[in-house]
Amino acid sequence: MAVERIRLLTILGPYESLDRVIRVCAQSGCFQPENASGFIGDSEGYSYLSEENPYSFSLMKIREIFSHFGKTPKYTKDCDSVDLDEANRKIDELYETIKTIKDHDGLVDAKIEETKRSIEMLSHFEHLDIDLDDAFNCDYIRVRFGRLPFDGFEKLKRYNKDIGSIFYPDSSDDVGYWGMYVTPVAKAAEADRVYASLFFERLRLPTFNGTPAQTLEELRKELARMEESKKKIDDSDDIYFEDNIENFELYYSKIKTLSDLFDIRKYAAKYHSSFFFAGWVPRSRCKELVAQLSEIEEVEVEAAHPKDVKKLTPPTKMKNSPLTRAFKFFTEIYGVPSYNEIDPTPLVAVVYTLLYGIMFADLGQGFVLAIVGFLMYKLKGMGLGKILIPCGISGMIFGTIFGSEITAKFGNTLPEDTFHVVCHGYGGQSFGAFIPRGLTLELVGDCNDYMGKGLSGGKIIVRPPEGIGYKPEENIITGNVALYGATSGKAFVSGVAGERFCVRNSGATAVVEGVGDHGCEYMTGGTVVVLGSTGKNFAAGMTGGIAYVLDENWDFYQRVNKETVSLEPVEHKYDVATLKELIREHVEATGSPRGKEILDNFSEYLPKFKKVLPYDYDRMLRIIASMEERGLDGEQAQIEAFYAVQKKK
Repeated sequence: MAVERIRLLTILGPYESLDRVIRVCAQSGCFQPENASGFIGDSEGYSYLSEENPYSFSLMKIREIFSHFGKTPKYTKDCDSVDLDEANRKIDELYETIKTIKDHDGLVDAKIEETKRSIEMLSHFEHLDIDLDDAFNCDYIRVRFGRLPFDGFEKLKRYNKDIGSIFYPDSSDDVGYWGMYVTPVAKAAEADRVYASLFFERLRLPTFNGTPAQTLEELRKELARMEESKKKIDDSDDIYFEDNIENFELYYSKIKTLSDLFDIRKYAAKYHSSFFFAGWVPRSRCKELVAQLSEIEEVEVEAAHPKDVKKLTPPTKMKNSPLTRAFKFFTEIYGVPSYNEIDPTPLVAVVYTLLYGIMFADLGQGFVLAIVGFLMYKLKGMGLGKILIPCGISGMIFGTIFGSEITAKFGNTLPEDTFHVVCHGYGGQSFGAFIPRGLTLELVGDCNDYMGKGLSGGKIIVRPPEGIGYKPEENIITGNVALYGATSGKAFVSGVAGERFCVRNSGATAVVEGVGDHGCEYMTGGTVVVLGSTGKNFAAGMTGGIAYVLDENWDFYQRVNKETVSLEPVEHKYDVATLKELIREHVEATGSPRGKEILDNFSEYLPKFKKVLPYDYDRMLRIIASMEERGLDGEQAQIEAFYAVQKKK
């Protein structure tokens, strides 16, 4: 727990020798420069070196080049033989080429995606023998091709008289009917609005010529041409870089070395034709470095003890064993001890290892954490990886000890809230992961990603502290992928969650006040209530469970992935009762102002809720209900419904 003893070197010499002195000091790997202003102040005749680094722009360019190809440049000290002019010329040439290709690729990618979508939609009309030029250029009517969901087709009947529109279904898929609608020019705007509200996916063609089959042929040729052209350009670029990557790594090393050395000049001062330069070195390396510097002609070096330097505060260089050295990262964050104090890194190492072990406390999660840390350190050279290794091992140990205590002792028999733990502050990653039935974790604060991962019957409450100056329903309180793979239990979140909320949820119940993109992705069971807006691609791949979403602006349909789910108003008495009860539980658990407002005005808000229900899940529920009416119990009805659905497939 020692702080390494150091010495201060002051160096004087002719100005033309400054760069050589800086190179010797930098190559020692132990020299920490001290700003000359601390010695000289405003002394007359001295000037401080504050020139703009001439290598910074080239360094930025070559870093962007490596980033473009998904590579990390390797630094090597053996770069003295590199010709700087050649390096700059090669870097400029490739940088400009990449810039041009990026601009081109952006335009081409957008065109490719547009063409693919047009081909996919137009293929449903390939068999029609009509001229698209004639269809799209009528004088008195407008024709729109696209897909109308099944439920939208049923609802269309109430609007047809008002908009004078006729929809002609041509074919169908799992989602709806592919066809076209015809409407008078005078009512086209109103018809387009109505069809959009019914989730009509309109076919928009970048170009058309003749019949759908003829147009498709042209579109497919254009798509192949664009993809081939883009691939050739990208491949030639990649091949050139791969063939010359070693040269570019040398260019990077040369420019980085020169840039780093030039940055050190700002610590020196100039006096007429001389320079002044100073810095700290470990006592164990002092004599060696003084000898190297003294070999430079007309350079004078003096070494001083820190106690003899009254104006300056000596830096702290911590001296730790290999077992605790990685944790100096945290010591530096919290505050490095002064020169004469004790280094707390070993104590930090012990405390963090124990805390992380208790926090993760899961055999599998601890193992993954340790493996990830090992790979981060070995493959990427990341110092944080060395910290994760002991923390992961500690998590495995504590997980083995604590992880199954409640389940082992009580099984799944404990009632809700048997153990209620209230936490304050920041919950970090995986707060409340895998907690069993009977355990409630209440967090007054916020938390990061994977909150409630693998929730197994427990209850999680996340709410902001009292007296806050912002609206919880407008601010994120938990990170991404909350309730990932949850199987049972409840979660009440007074605030907004990040992306992929309840992804792969198979049985948990959750109430939240807003979610990011991809909410309820691949969900197979459970119930989710969203008392606010959602991000895009909601319910992608959702095959089970139910979501109730508040759609105050009537635009939720634009953010739903309609491949596997339907949207319905919340009208059935069971749905109404379930929704109201979950909001009541949410308000009771979190004190949510948003939830209380909705509950107090429930009849006003109810029509604004949408029920998100997977088609297959809806079919299963109907068959199960039919089986139960025949006298089968719940489990038998589910089994028979499963076989009935399989037979239809």
